[in-house]
Amino acid sequence: MRPMLGHFVLIFCMIGSPSWSVMAKLIKPKSVHQAAYCAEFLRLNRSSINVELDEEITKAAAAIIGGGDSIEFAQLGIEDARRKVLSGNLIGVDEITVELQECANSLTEDLKLNGWFICGYGQHSSPDTDVKRYLIELELPVPTWYDQSEIEVSLRQRIFGLL
Repeated sequence: MRPMLGHFVLIFCMIGSPSWSVMAKLIKPKSVHQAAYCAEFLRLNRSSINVELDEEITKAAAAIIGGGDSIEFAQLGIEDARRKVLSGNLIGVDEITVELQECANSLTEDLKLNGWFICGYGQHSSPDTDVKRYLIELELPVPTWYDQSEIEVSLRQRIFGLL
């Protein structure tokens, strides 16, 4: 019995388990909200800031939103940024720059905490069309994998003579 049990354990360890695989973390709704807030606030005040801060926020927000999780919280972030701008509480360029620097710091910290794993960032649990729509609306770069599904559909249509 023991040798059989030993062989079973050895085989199980050699084959492995799907639960042992490395998986990207699910992006938290708070992170998506913050990324959308920062990207929209940046978009509405783009003329007031330096290029380095613009790039830092753009890259971090694109990574978080492009991760494709909890995308429904992006709309709340956009609305909060618009409310803040319309309220007129931030009048000077210095106040806007401070707000955007805080945004950049929080997004960068969020990316560090959640980590960039070998398998990427986010699990893409939201529909690709919604994620792509928010990336375009916020004037963020759209990763190439969001165009792959459209390319695959058009190729299938050509192959099967549907087009």
